[in-house]
Amino acid sequence: MLEIWNKYIQILKSTDKINLFTILNNFAPKLISPVLIEISVESKTQEQFVVQESVELMNYLRNQLNNFAVDITFKLVERKIENRLYGNREKYDYLVNKNPKLDDLRKRFNLDINP
Repeated sequence: MLEIWNKYIQILKSTDKINLFTILNNFAPKLISPVLIEISVESKTQEQFVVQESVELMNYLRNQLNNFAVDITFKLVERKIENRLYGNREKYDYLVNKNPKLDDLRKRFNLDINP
């Protein structure tokens, strides 16, 4: 099933359906039962977007899997928020946290954090 799923999302990418490609590519689908596929989405908006395009998705999956009873369900998941470091000070503090000797080097060579 995952092989067929990956082929479908590559078709989406090649036909410039980038939004749908991104949503379906974020999380691998789970086979809940022989006829039920669970798709993880991050919001109700993403779920509605997939539902709008689900006719093509269902036709493809059913034909490729030779199982016309296949259906999809959705699961809302939260994506882990990454702490992004934007400023020089944030980057420096992060690195000093990992290795406090960095601050000693900065002081020894009289370096400034900002360029």
